[in-house]
Amino acid sequence: MDRTPQLRDLALRLSRCVAAGDWVGLRTVNSDIELLLSHGPWSAVERVAAQGVRRAHDHALQRCREEVARVSGQLKELCEHRDGWLAYALDGGGWKGDPA
Repeated sequence: MDRTPQLRDLALRLSRCVAAGDWVGLRTVNSDIELLLSHGPWSAVERVAAQGVRRAHDHALQRCREEVARVSGQLKELCEHRDGWLAYALDGGGWKGDPA
């Protein structure tokens, strides 16, 4: 059975998840790739289609690394300003007016 359509679908799903920033969906697609790739042997046509999955996966991996760096930067900034955030919270969030 030719798995080329499945491989093309996986590459497309990877690209869509990356474009949407759908990290949960990306994890699902990654599991689907792992499952499909565990079944061999592969024909020459399937190996070519698998290269498309590899390219899409490499791009997804790069975007994941970029997202990790972005979130790490945010966490670092929050940690650096922790005392200020705590003081703000203990002061009632800075609200001094009448809420009514």
